[in-house]
Formats: sequence, structure tokens, C-alpha cells
Amino acid sequence: MVSFGDARRANRIDWERPVQIIAPVLAAAKTLNVSAVGMLLLTAADVALNVGDEVALEVPHLDASDPLVVHGRVVRLERAPDFLRVAVDFS
Repeated sequence: MVSFGDARRANRIDWERPVQIIAPVLAAAKTLNVSAVGMLLLTAADVALNVGDEVALEVPHLDASDPLVVHGRVVRLERAPDFLRVAVDFS
């Protein structure tokens, strides 16, 4: 398993929200933390993502208006039997 260590370029804040991965696969996910330059997601173990993949994420607004779509690149993965953690870089 890959360790997420503490090599961060920006301060992270804990932020748990449901999100939807909409490219290159469709999958439900949940944010674990966010920063100005990235986001850490938790999703199902069988989601087919690889380091280097370009991803699009749909983040719902609290007020039920149109969701925000953000784009980034997968920079780290932590695979476990029950989950997949995905680090996405926005820069």
C-alpha cells in the first residue's frame, strides 16, 4: 500500500461531502479533506482509476443549485480490500 505521508503543498481541512466521479469512470465517492490544490477522496475498492488519470468530479452545492464540476489528475492511490483512497491534484 502507498502511504500518504505528509508531503503537502497546502494546508488541508477535513471536509466530508458526497461527490460523484464523472470521468474517466462513473463512481460515487466522499471527500475526506480538501486544500487549495487538491482533494482526498474515498471510493469503492473496485473503481478503476490509475495514477496519472485525468478526472472530473461533480460536487453538489448545499443549496441544491447546479453542482460544481472540478477537474484534476490522480497523483496517489491507496488500495485496500474495502476501499480506495484517491488523491487528486487540481493544479
